[in-house]
Amino acid sequence: MTAPVGTLSASDQFSLWDSAITELFTSLCDKTDESFRRVRIQKKDEAGNIKTYESIEDIKTGALYLDEPFYVTSIKCALIAFANILNTFGKMIWYTIRAPIAISAVAAESIANAAKEFAMGRCLESSTELKKGLIRSWELGVESLFEIVKCPIFGLGVELGAIYGIFRPNFGRKIVGKLEHAWLNGISYKQSFNRIPPRDGENCLEAFSKDIQSTHPFYLAQCFQVRGNVNDPHIIVVNRFPL
Repeated sequence: MTAPVGTLSASDQFSLWDSAITELFTSLCDKTDESFRRVRIQKKDEAGNIKTYESIEDIKTGALYLDEPFYVTSIKCALIAFANILNTFGKMIWYTIRAPIAISAVAAESIANAAKEFAMGRCLESSTELKKGLIRSWELGVESLFEIVKCPIFGLGVELGAIYGIFRPNFGRKIVGKLEHAWLNGISYKQSFNRIPPRDGENCLEAFSKDIQSTHPFYLAQCFQVRGNVNDPHIIVVNRFPL
């Protein structure tokens, strides 16, 4: 399994942050039953079997969310509002620690590869390995710095969305889900770090080196992420109901 690659540029991420925060304020006067509805759909599961689900549809975008009672989503928003503070500081600490460790892992790997090439008399290839290591180390340093700077900005957005969701659950869930998806560079929650499969043929050091350099996300609110869209041709809408 290759490391997941973010699909959002830095400008796209901040554009989505701005869009989500704007939507928070513009939705204050919107009515829940005019913005969301319950929908029964059919789609294939991961095994290829057709299953029937009930979801909550965002009428404006067609996005689908888990069908949960208002009070459940409200309680989750309250918990997220509390946990998000720890999550934000935790991410900042993680990226601060991760940068030197990841750079050291890259340096060790590139030096080892360069030494192998040099031992075989391939000086050009040896210098190329060192150059690749330097470039990757620089990239990791810049990425980590960007993530550290980004944390308080997106953390604040998630906090506002979660607090809003305590009182207006469906709106808050939408905003928190959108912000967290942008915060994590557009990487799907399905590629979360806790879903990394075992890899055969790698020792612990090799696996650690790859994982520390990867961008597997940690979603605080996986259950707030979009589960599909009614405009997807693989999804069949069976019926729609008011909330």
